[in-house]
Amino acid sequence: MCTSLSIKSNKGHNFFGRNMDLAYDFNQSVLIIPRNYQLQDKVTGDMAKNKYAIIGMGTIIDNYPTLADAMNEKGLACAGLNFDGYSY
Repeated sequence: MCTSLSIKSNKGHNFFGRNMDLAYDFNQSVLIIPRNYQLQDKVTGDMAKNKYAIIGMGTIIDNYPTLADAMNEKGLACAGLNFDGYSY
């Protein structure tokens, strides 16, 4: 079962951590997406730019960064957690 946590220090720094408790490898690595990186929305086809830089764990699928978890430079964090057998 995957677990994550986010902590803000008393100096205002944000930290994010998680374990990736998976029985398989999806060729994941650290991905860094810079500010104003232009991406195409895979649903609408529209082009969009992210406002803040992002760092996370993920993989590249069809030349598109696909993140399992990430945090932007303002401290907003997310994680795709695996609760096998307990969620759907």
